[in-house]
Amino acid sequence: MIVYNSNENELKLDFTHNTRVTSDIVKGATFCDAFYNGQRVATGVAICGSDDNFSKKEGRKKSLKRALEHLSKYYGLSKQEREDIWKIYHETMS
Repeated sequence: MIVYNSNENELKLDFTHNTRVTSDIVKGATFCDAFYNGQRVATGVAICGSDDNFSKKEGRKKSLKRALEHLSKYYGLSKQEREDIWKIYHETMS
């Protein structure tokens, strides 16, 4: 989980992985749920196709990118805040 504090607001980003998909097309999925002051406000999803190799690392990056795009568009997350979150992500997940 990534926790980012800005002013008096708290943004938590939590990752989950699902590899128990029963489909010939999808091999797995990664979800990045964004919680703003305790309320879920966005979910970024990365789907792994049947021809791909499932990678938690790649799934986290893609789902985080999509969650941050949603937060920027609908909640005004700034470029600096996105950069700070990516920095925390790389420090936490490396």
